[in-house]
Amino acid sequence: MKASYFKCAFGAALLIVMSSCQKNEDFSPTDTQDAKLDLRSSTAPTLYASSNTSGTLGIFDLTFPGSPVQDKSTVAYADADGVAYIPFMNAVFHLDRTNNRLKVYGNANTLGGDDEIMPNAMSNPDFNNGREITVGFTNRVVVAQDAGPGNNNTNGLFVYRTSTNSIQLYRSYTTSINLWGIQAVGNDLFAVVDNSNTLAMFAGFFGKKSGALEPDAIVTIGGLVRTHGLSYDPATDIMVLTDIADAASATDGGIHVITNFTSKFMEAANGSGIIPADQQIRIAGSNTLLGNPVDVAFDSSTDMIYVAERASGGGRILGFTTPAANGNPMPVFDMPFAGASAVALNK
Repeated sequence: MKASYFKCAFGAALLIVMSSCQKNEDFSPTDTQDAKLDLRSSTAPTLYASSNTSGTLGIFDLTFPGSPVQDKSTVAYADADGVAYIPFMNAVFHLDRTNNRLKVYGNANTLGGDDEIMPNAMSNPDFNNGREITVGFTNRVVVAQDAGPGNNNTNGLFVYRTSTNSIQLYRSYTTSINLWGIQAVGNDLFAVVDNSNTLAMFAGFFGKKSGALEPDAIVTIGGLVRTHGLSYDPATDIMVLTDIADAASATDGGIHVITNFTSKFMEAANGSGIIPADQQIRIAGSNTLLGNPVDVAFDSSTDMIYVAERASGGGRILGFTTPAANGNPMPVFDMPFAGASAVALNK
């Protein structure tokens, strides 16, 4: 752990105010002006889902959170992973793994109906073996690159400046930790460390210059085998993590819910290095249908957890009520979705 991590002001309770010690020298509120605002009336709450086999973008209407209405659009690539929504653009960003590009689809409320959709803009093929994406500073989109043969076994983070009509590489980083799920929180970036049960944090991420970058803190999540997806909610200070356990098994996955996450993470980072299992809530077992839960989205306003489950049944989108205790609950809903690889809410 680096000393700079401990000099940062985290705020009283929420990681959203976990500000960096280093200024973000290049960000200005005027950056948002390069994206045309879409001020039409808001659409119904929506969950977007990626597939790494089917060439579809899943669209789930969450007007009734416990019983979504499923729709989809067709995309011109079979393998996709990270997905994100930027409200003021009314746009969905999608990671095309087939062609190693980040793509944007505007007028998100018009997507669906099985129609084939064309992107408004796309990035250059700057990354290879991209996984999760996250939005930071309104119009920055970050891509996590997991090490693999196509990228000289290099883990990387790529930051793009975006609008509905442009995706331009802004900064890029290499790092020693294996990457999968990521989430921007204020000026910082959380990243699961793939092939492990640890969670990393890059303090002041959006103020860093391109180059080699190492985490400012790495914390072990007790009782978890191998994490992939994460979803943090600043309003409730709850972190949700997925556990795929043995990737070859379709029955041994789980979900970890960590309440009062800020204090637990800070205490672990400054001391033992671990958030013990007895400070978490875990759901797992045959009733859950969790085998390889590769991504997760937590909606505190409805107390729902949405999961992209890849192994069980060839791919499912599962919904759970936020658990209050360890257990083996059945999902509130179970919807087949071949090749499920990522989920994102439009909130």
